[in-house]
Amino acid sequence: MTSERIRVGLYSLAIGAMTTLVGTWLYQFSSQSATSMLRIDVFDVGQGSAALLTTPSGKEVLIDTGKTKQVLREMGRVRPLFDRDIDYVLITHPDTDHNGALPDVLERYRIGTILTTAKQSDAAAYKSALSESVTRTVPTKFLQAGDTIELDEGVRIDILYPFTRDVSKIDANDSSLVLMISYGQSNVLITGDASQEVERELIQKYGQSLRSEILFVGHHGSKSSSDKAFIAMVDADYSVISSGADNKYGHPHQTVLDTLGESNTEVLRTDREGSFSLELSTSSVRVIR
Repeated sequence: MTSERIRVGLYSLAIGAMTTLVGTWLYQFSSQSATSMLRIDVFDVGQGSAALLTTPSGKEVLIDTGKTKQVLREMGRVRPLFDRDIDYVLITHPDTDHNGALPDVLERYRIGTILTTAKQSDAAAYKSALSESVTRTVPTKFLQAGDTIELDEGVRIDILYPFTRDVSKIDANDSSLVLMISYGQSNVLITGDASQEVERELIQKYGQSLRSEILFVGHHGSKSSSDKAFIAMVDADYSVISSGADNKYGHPHQTVLDTLGESNTEVLRTDREGSFSLELSTSSVRVIR
């Protein structure tokens, strides 16, 4: 075979590989953007919390980042290869296991807006994230109960807690944003690391409005959260626990698992199942493992 034929053959292989790559990317992009489903990818990031919300039109909200760069690998697994834009990053509170990888996310992706609680922290990761967001001119909004983020028609995030932006004297865990994601008749309740005391306040204020198909169990399944009355009021079909395998804290605690066991909810745990996804229609939920 002549050298000219070799060059032509290699060129054809390169074009074929590029065509396959572009075709794969277009398929991923179209499959994520052209759907009537609301998708939540729950990431296994070890002892921490991170999940990606994708609306039917393709808008994205990264809810917490975990502590390490593992979130970047997880994001790369479920998102189109060349898409480096994320509409919102929502940080429930400034603990490192919820926001530690935010500087890495800011470096890798173009973020529209950071949403978080007004609680400040002296942690190095928190200060690094603030510095990185200022450098990259990413706006930050501090939220409280009553704030709403309209994502798509029929898809919104309602902030249920804290009741005030003045959270300087509140414990970091109890400053957590509590948010209700709504899509049609389906609700997802996320409570960060809020304690049982906060859960009881939520019951008093919202009562049966807390009913949700999916509950992200508070504080990684710690016994400081998941008050029995709160779990019963939410009455979730699925309860998500984000915790690391064999973590030193013993999360999730057996008392919490017992409480969930009494509530007829299906428990989904990242420490056992790894990463998984939830797809919500306007009236149903499907688990993708």
